[in-house]
Amino acid sequence: MPSIDRSTLYYGHFSGNLAFKKDVADFLSERFKAQKPINPNNLAMAMGALATIDLLAYALANEGDCILLPAPHYPGFAAELYDRSRVKSYQVQLTSQLEENEIEPFSLTPRRLERTYQQARKEGETVRGLMLTNPDNPTGRVLDKDQLLQILQWAHSHSLHVIVNEIYGLTVHDPDTCFTSVFYLSDIPDPSRTHFIWSFSKDFCLSGFRCGVVHSWNDDVIQVINKVCYFGCVPHIVQSMMSGLIRDKVWLDETYFPNNVKGVRDAFLYTRNTLEALGVQVHPGKAGFFIWADFNKFMANKSYEEERKLFQKFLDAGVMLIPSERFFLNEPGWFRIIFTCNRKRLQLGLERISNVCRLASSK
Repeated sequence: MPSIDRSTLYYGHFSGNLAFKKDVADFLSERFKAQKPINPNNLAMAMGALATIDLLAYALANEGDCILLPAPHYPGFAAELYDRSRVKSYQVQLTSQLEENEIEPFSLTPRRLERTYQQARKEGETVRGLMLTNPDNPTGRVLDKDQLLQILQWAHSHSLHVIVNEIYGLTVHDPDTCFTSVFYLSDIPDPSRTHFIWSFSKDFCLSGFRCGVVHSWNDDVIQVINKVCYFGCVPHIVQSMMSGLIRDKVWLDETYFPNNVKGVRDAFLYTRNTLEALGVQVHPGKAGFFIWADFNKFMANKSYEEERKLFQKFLDAGVMLIPSERFFLNEPGWFRIIFTCNRKRLQLGLERISNVCRLASSK
């Protein structure tokens, strides 16, 4: 981290200083393997990823419009779309049951998207776009190039905006999985309706710095965001510190990213193996800090009521697992487990989970 520069004491550009935008553009171009160098003028900075979602909702949709959200999804998305801009979320329900041509549970396909889109239209909803998290939270799903293109092409066929959330793009821990960023695509079906968000919160574990990034090829969208950023800009001292961080390529390549991904992978495998020894079905996640696991065998029946009871048992034992109901999923019994903590704490948490499961099995 550099020493404090005098320039950070004064006003700058509220959507991000040009020097910082250039550093971020270079960083994203390299790390996300962009086909063309990213133009700093297509970037804006906001106070965290949640602020970028709020800004895009404000720029892309009218009050009462809706955005399609594949479920299960991070609970905060619905609030970030709605609380200020009053843009509703409409869930695309994914399931653990495979449909035709699906190779794994909770697959996101144009077929499921089309079915949900038509249902929303029948209910009188104005669908403005789709929000796509890749890699996904909570499943750890990573879309390959063909899957990503199919989804973008489907959205283009209905003239829908797509918000591509790649906040976990540099935390792919599965060695056999290749992450494809939207920047990597050489022929995006509808660039003017394709928007990207990222943040230092996850890949750099710096959630407290509140520094999110939004990119759009649509000049009108960027113009709107630039104006609204006046009401919540990233502090210039934070921008200066982040520039120093991402310019240190030697440290990133030789120390930070290798150790970070290895630590995440080790914790994932340890958690997965412990859960599977209990008979818990674990979704084959490939990225992120979480495991998506099926605890239905420890419930009397497959209902939200039983899911809440099991949630309370975990909570009483001193560990919090977030249930499927909070992720807007119409399939009770699945829970998300965050495993990125020190090993001693992780072991203690898994012991508490194991005790609850063994007690439930004995009844």
